[in-house]
Amino acid sequence: MIRKNILIILCVMLAVLLVGCEKEEEITSELSASEVESEVVSEEVSEPISEEAVENTEPEVEIVNIDTTGVRPPDALLEYVKTLNKTVIVDFDFSESTEVSIIPNGAKYAMEENEYDIYSLSIMSTAKDISEFKTNVNYISFEKNPLIDSTWTMYLETVGTDLEVSFTAVYEDGTEEEFIIYVTRGEEVLLPQEVEILNFENYDAFMEYLKPFHQTIIADYNYEKIEQAIIPNGAKYTLKGKSDVTAILAGEVDVPVVYYIEVIPTGRTIKDITPNVDYITVTEPSEFTNTCYIDIEMVGSDLEVSFTVNYEDGTSEDFTIYVTTVE
Repeated sequence: MIRKNILIILCVMLAVLLVGCEKEEEITSELSASEVESEVVSEEVSEPISEEAVENTEPEVEIVNIDTTGVRPPDALLEYVKTLNKTVIVDFDFSESTEVSIIPNGAKYAMEENEYDIYSLSIMSTAKDISEFKTNVNYISFEKNPLIDSTWTMYLETVGTDLEVSFTAVYEDGTEEEFIIYVTRGEEVLLPQEVEILNFENYDAFMEYLKPFHQTIIADYNYEKIEQAIIPNGAKYTLKGKSDVTAILAGEVDVPVVYYIEVIPTGRTIKDITPNVDYITVTEPSEFTNTCYIDIEMVGSDLEVSFTVNYEDGTSEDFTIYVTTVE
């Protein structure tokens, strides 16, 4: 009997133990599922990455339209600049419109050829008077504008894209201010590599043809034949003699034959020309066209005609051609 009771108790204890194990497995399973679910949820939650807007820091050209009612355009522009109370770089062409471009320091600007100058900008100072300019590049020059108060004209004497135009304005009170803009000016037109013969009917048409080259050009203009020659630096050229116009006007019977070429600047202003051989002489630059004439005072073949052109901006350029002189 006792053995039977012990067996029953052991069976009951085994049953209780099995039930407890099943409960523990259920709880463990539920906890694992809960942990996985929690981890998945935490991975899905994420904050969007914020991107700061990139500002365009490139300077823009400011366009100002001037009201010219009842006054001359330059006066209207000057009155407007007075309200700015500072030195400004200005591009204006009143031959066609009254639109004015005021170019901020550091800006990029594309120039256009106007009716009066090849390429130029104006420097207008209404806060202080400018006494002079210091240039940091050799292809710009300055000239005080006699027609507009407080205004200087800056000439750009080269061509290219994003050219650095850098200068310092020196004021009469002794202070200085630096300026720099990046200018795109025209397309470079290359001179011919060989002697080019042209047939323009008049001198003005020939000069207009030369403008786009923006270089100093050696030329031969034959008024009798209405023929022109462009002579590249280093080239050989046969120069036919011409009757001395001065002798003809003086009524001389025996009119001498003279040989000369013309030096025509279309990019910079000539100050003077230095001969490098002793059988050539040079005239002063023409006050109207800034051209110079080089007289060749010897007859021969492949004569070296060598000279140096000195420009107003302080730079110089050497030229040599080889001339054969025949009557």
